[in-house]
Amino acid sequence: MYDVIVVGLGAMGSAASYHLSRRGLRVLGIEAFAPSHGKGSFHGESRVIRLAYWEHPDYVPLLKRAYALWDELAEESGTTVLERTGGLFIGEPDGMMIQGTLQSVREHNLKYELLDAETIRQTYPAFRHRETDVAIFEEPAGLLDIEERKAIYYKVQEILYDEVPWVVYMLYTPDHASWAYIHGIYVDGRGQLHLEGAWTEK
Repeated sequence: MYDVIVVGLGAMGSAASYHLSRRGLRVLGIEAFAPSHGKGSFHGESRVIRLAYWEHPDYVPLLKRAYALWDELAEESGTTVLERTGGLFIGEPDGMMIQGTLQSVREHNLKYELLDAETIRQTYPAFRHRETDVAIFEEPAGLLDIEERKAIYYKVQEILYDEVPWVVYMLYTPDHASWAYIHGIYVDGRGQLHLEGAWTEK
């Protein structure tokens, strides 16, 4: 009997199974394809990560927690998980991106630099921009290699928690108990977490 059966081991599912295992739960992960396949809704070699979220200040606490968890994973795995490169956001002073970024950094007291067009030209000559543009530089921004991060999750779980997370597909009973069918063997769990992404309806 497993405590939780996680369906889908992409970026979200691999992270969820890792953290559930760290909490002492017995976790079974279900993936329909090979590890780090290219059929997921969220995959690829790189993703930008930033604290100064222009979309809304409410994202910033979530991003702070994400940064802390990436650093914990780096320490546990002995690898570089998040490459902090700094981020430069260029746009019109009254545009949504610049104004939204300023709202987030000011509301959450984040460190940033506001650059005018001439400073952008002198400091970052590779960029072409309008004379009216400004830029915000955020030092903690950086890159995540999603496929590498998933591989780290798989490896850390296999070594520390002895959970090899590869099975075939999910079945359900009338009473909604969690059943998985693994090469002719039925296993069950007390709960289930569905993170199939684009494959949810399949």
